[in-house]
Amino acid sequence: YSKAAWSYNQSPVSVDFVVDSSAEIKIVDFKVTAQNSKITGKLAKADGTAPKNYEASVNISASERSYPATLSADGSFSAAVSAGTYEIYVWSSDSSVKVAPVKVAVGEGETKDVGTIKLAKAVEKIVGKITDSAGNPVAGVGVGAYQSKGGGYGSAKSDTFGNYSLSVSSGSWVVSIYTDYSAEYVPIEDSKSVEVVAGGSVTVNLKVDVLDATINGLVKDSTGAVADDFYGYVYIDEGGTTGTARPTSYYGGSGASVQRGTFTLRVRSGTRRIALSNPPGSDWTAGSPASVTVAKGGTAKVTLTISKNNSGITG
Repeated sequence: YSKAAWSYNQSPVSVDFVVDSSAEIKIVDFKVTAQNSKITGKLAKADGTAPKNYEASVNISASERSYPATLSADGSFSAAVSAGTYEIYVWSSDSSVKVAPVKVAVGEGETKDVGTIKLAKAVEKIVGKITDSAGNPVAGVGVGAYQSKGGGYGSAKSDTFGNYSLSVSSGSWVVSIYTDYSAEYVPIEDSKSVEVVAGGSVTVNLKVDVLDATINGLVKDSTGAVADDFYGYVYIDEGGTTGTARPTSYYGGSGASVQRGTFTLRVRSGTRRIALSNPPGSDWTAGSPASVTVAKGGTAKVTLTISKNNSGITG
């Protein structure tokens, strides 16, 4: 294996052939760019020592290409690149360290050294409050912020008063609520993009709806019997309507699992549309979703139907 001295950053090329018995030849040309320039620099911890290669990494990115840099034992790094303008992104295994992207322009055949980049503790922050639709604070909500370039990431959970705080670097960040299988809430707002200035703090308030009700369900076959050999998933189908919770993935990760034809799903109180998803290769086909109304703190029952597959398509 040897590193290429060129890069290709164009969109894929589509080639069409006529569906017949005649032979066709298509010529497709590709334009590559020489990597005859270099960007160098050095990483240093706050105490001046060099990070180990498992403690930090460097990625040099432009809009259409990216170059991972080689990190040496003394903290120095280098990457062969094409001429252009780049941003240097630094990742640290220490989550309290956030490094702002470093912008650099390099000419044809030029070597540009950016000097020493310090892995210092972040002073910039994204803070905010998590509330429900009635304005009440919600504790234990996961909040994440990430950078689309460079892989910068931070996460936290809201406290008893609904407040959260994320340590970040300066730059552009996307803030959103995340869930897992034990989540008792669902986001009702889209993610928000913010710009954090050096040494500054940005406030981002977010809203959730609390999962305050339970739906117990059965999955039955066309004869009305519980399909105790069926395994799949159920989820809330709200069709992605603006201002409502997203379907499927925000209800306990992937909804709730169906085990031997039964399931329990935590939901928001109100009228909910329950849909069924069966895994690829299943011997069953899911029927139509069913609507059910459940009160706050209450439990409701619903039945979903499936049909046994008895036909096939080959080709």
